[in-house]
Parts: sequence; C-alpha cells; structure tokens
Amino acid sequence: MTFAESIYTVAMGVPLLYCASCILYLLHLTLHALLLRSRLLLLAPSSATEAPPTPASIDNPTRFVLFFPAHNEELILGKVLDGLKPLDYPASAYRVVVIADNCTDSTVEIAHSKGVLVWERVNPDERGKGYALNWAIDRLLKVESASSDSVLAGFDAIVVCDADTILSPNLLQAFHESLIGVLG
Repeated sequence: MTFAESIYTVAMGVPLLYCASCILYLLHLTLHALLLRSRLLLLAPSSATEAPPTPASIDNPTRFVLFFPAHNEELILGKVLDGLKPLDYPASAYRVVVIADNCTDSTVEIAHSKGVLVWERVNPDERGKGYALNWAIDRLLKVESASSDSVLAGFDAIVVCDADTILSPNLLQAFHESLIGVLG
C-alpha cells in the first residue's frame, strides 16, 4: 500500500468513526433515558399509572394565558389558531392572546377573525419576540392588578407558543398535571 492509499484509507475512516461515535452516543442517551423512565415509573405512586383526568373531571383546572407572539404570520396563523379547537382542556380555563408585533400584513385581522384577544404592538425601534413578550407580560400584569373582572384575571401560568406551531391537544392537560405535581 502506498503512502497516498494509506492517507486515503485513514481519511475515509475518520467520517465513519465520527458517525459511529455519534450513533453510539445517541444510543447511550436513549438507554439512560429509558432506564430513568423505568425507575421513575417504579417509584411513582400507583395512581400515576391511571388514565389522566378528562377535562370534565378537573375540579380546579390551572388557568392559562397562551401568548402567541406573531410578526407577519398571516400565512400560518389561521391554521395555528384553528388547531386550538381540539385542545383537551376546559375552554373556560385558558385564554389566547396574539401579540401582533410590528405587523404589516393581515395577521391582526386573521387573529380577530378567529375570536382571540389581539394585542397590537408597534415599536420599530424594539423589534422581536423578546421585546414583544416583555411588553405583553407587563401589560398582562397591569390588567391583572387593575381589574378582578377582566377575562385575564386570575391566571395561574403563562404559556408562550410560537405563532407557527400547532399545539398537541394534551398540552395544557400535561402542563396542568406537571404544575399540580410540583405545587402539590
């Protein structure tokens, strides 16, 4: 074997070795996750294996405010908001707020047409999701402290969702169960 052939053989082996090590690492993580899950299931009380409660059986549901910061999302926002219909959670226990951040398209009109609360924010000097969320949380806290009869009064948690993401139907149910588990 010549020197060039040796170099070629080694050069071809490096990517294969790298790929093999990545696969082994992912298998290692998967195995540990499965072992951790099995340990948690063994330690969990027997009620943890029961089916989760249906929305009708939740005596005191966690009240959520779902924030959807949106900047020019007219192409997908309608579908995203329609995707909230099959949420497996009492409709009276959550409120949807679209934060229309510096929008120049029909995002606001689409959100209004879907019957959700729309907060329009126009500040060309402070653009982006971070600014929009900071503004919305400040506004929400002012609404919360100013009026006990507001549709947003008495919320327990804020859920921030991307304006181009379809939510899983059990998302709020899972959050509720996690919060009940943490807060007891």
